[in-house]
Amino acid sequence: MYGKGELSDATDYIDESIEIFQDLNNKTQLASLNILKANILIDRKKLKKVEKCLDKAEKYMKRLNDPILESNLQITKQKYNDLI
Repeated sequence: MYGKGELSDATDYIDESIEIFQDLNNKTQLASLNILKANILIDRKKLKKVEKCLDKAEKYMKRLNDPILESNLQITKQKYNDLI
């Protein structure tokens, strides 16, 4: 969906997924989904919402120590900072 450019639908599906993983208390998926949502919001030029997603991702990542998530977060932050 995201790759095909249907970005508003993608954010809706991500929000639904976030709700599910919140119920499951799955911090890894919550961090990953918030990073994905931030990337979509950057592509949609909805920059005001990006920081909120990145902050949430960082919150979920605090005790995970996952180098892949950390790398994805830094790449997304750089993408965002290049636009502002």
